[in-house]
Amino acid sequence: MTQNRNNEVFDTQIRLLYQQQAPLMAAVFFAASVLAFILWGTVDKQLITNWLVCIYIYVLLLAIRLWLFKHKNHIMSSKGWAINNIVGTVISACLWGAVPFLFMDFSSPAYTSIIIVVVVGTTVGTLASASVYPPSYVSYTVPCLLLTVTALFINPEEKSNYLAVLCLGFLIVNLAYCRNIYHTIKDAIRLRIEHVELLRQLEIKSDIAERANISKSKFLAAASHDLRQPVHALSIFTDALKNIQTAPEDVKALTDKISRSVNGLESLFNSLLDISQLDAGTVDVNNEHYNLKIQCEELLAELKPQLDIKNLIARVETASDLADLTVHSDKLLVRRILSNLLTNAINYTQSGSIVIQLSNSACENDQQGIKISIIDTGKGIPASDLTKIFDEYHQLHNPERDRNKGLGLGLSISKRLADLLDTKIEVTSTLDKGSTFSFTLQKGSSDKINTIKVTNTLNAEMFLAGKCLMVIDDEQDIRDAMTALLVQWGGANIICTADQFEACEAIDNGDIPDIIISDYRLRDNRNGIDAIEAVREKAGLQIPALIISGDTGQQAMTIIKESGFMLLHKPVAPAKLKIAINTLFNP
Repeated sequence: MTQNRNNEVFDTQIRLLYQQQAPLMAAVFFAASVLAFILWGTVDKQLITNWLVCIYIYVLLLAIRLWLFKHKNHIMSSKGWAINNIVGTVISACLWGAVPFLFMDFSSPAYTSIIIVVVVGTTVGTLASASVYPPSYVSYTVPCLLLTVTALFINPEEKSNYLAVLCLGFLIVNLAYCRNIYHTIKDAIRLRIEHVELLRQLEIKSDIAERANISKSKFLAAASHDLRQPVHALSIFTDALKNIQTAPEDVKALTDKISRSVNGLESLFNSLLDISQLDAGTVDVNNEHYNLKIQCEELLAELKPQLDIKNLIARVETASDLADLTVHSDKLLVRRILSNLLTNAINYTQSGSIVIQLSNSACENDQQGIKISIIDTGKGIPASDLTKIFDEYHQLHNPERDRNKGLGLGLSISKRLADLLDTKIEVTSTLDKGSTFSFTLQKGSSDKINTIKVTNTLNAEMFLAGKCLMVIDDEQDIRDAMTALLVQWGGANIICTADQFEACEAIDNGDIPDIIISDYRLRDNRNGIDAIEAVREKAGLQIPALIISGDTGQQAMTIIKESGFMLLHKPVAPAKLKIAINTLFNP
């Protein structure tokens, strides 16, 4: 590796050396021409003409060599080009070092000074361009100045000796400068090469990490889909079993326990789904005006079984100066935040109470708002963990990883949802006394609340009476489970198909469904969107339809969202399915 690095540094030195050849040729041509013009009337014209012709031929050869280096670089190695350069600089040194012997006349101090200045000046001019490769500079400066010093020493004039000594001192100083510049340039070259190498390695590692991340995402998407399928079927079978009125009491008790386990799995899957949707950027904010207190009371009613297990008291408290309890926000996203915060409070409160406190406050945009505070009397949070609790998978007081306390995603999801709603979740806590989580929502207007009455279907066991439903799913277990459940709900004709071809065949047989329920991922790389469109085209009707998907990948969720179909994620709670079907029948 070190040898390769040294070779790369050397190659770069030679390349930089030849990059300076063009301006160097121009300087040599110009300096020689000016010197010949100045000396033209004082020296032998034939002699200076011959010298000038030699210089021009030398410059021409340099131009040819430079062209070969740029266009035919492969004809020799970097070492060969370096030797070639040294030979050229020695020739140049001899041509310029001969100037004092050929043209210097000490009887004319002015012309002597001009010659010394021009010759010494050429060594200064090459210092910057040739120091990148010291042998090139040495092969020019040493011969050139030694010839000049010799010419000065052999001159009988005493003053010329002084000039010779000055030239020797100048030579030593220039060589020292060359050494310093060389080390600086070489270090810069080495650092640049190392920087490029680090960038290349970083790019390779980044590419490997990206491929690994893509593979992980594909694996997790596939695993998520495959895990959700049986849980989805189990959820539907369990609900169908609970609805059998003739089942013995011990079977019903066992069914309730299975149902709680299924609900626990569903909660875990929903947390992972929330993260996937947030990562994919497919979470839309749909603000509306609604009563916040009613939403809080409904949530506490839903969580009553969990509160009763721990004998916790829960209530909603409203500030006396808060007259209108309407907020303008996304009702579903706020519900998710409140549900996560309340569930978290229940999990970590062993006794006492949980209070949802509503009070006047100001939003971050300085508009009037309602502050929601969830206050518990739980274990509290250490100060060192207050900033960590919003990290994904971070949990306190759960070393045994009790699944009833979730995955440690609830607070992380809530924080990201709050960001979408342009609010911020704040937390204060005292160990062994409890914690308070709070956030603020913009006030709304009660006059703008949508008062459209929603049909309650949760307790309507036969709400599908006389309806024909089509189920498209390539899993036989899910088709069987859906059939059992939909029949219990009063479905008169349940058409179960595995793909769009069987579904279209059913249409040909005269079975026109009132609604289509399709899985997203079907066999042979087909999807439910295409299946629904095929059925609609075959029937010639815009049949209401919904997609049930176990896919949580960004691409799948984006495609489904763009299709405009209602989407439910597996495992689907039967109650949610019932609401979704009712929504399609009563848009």
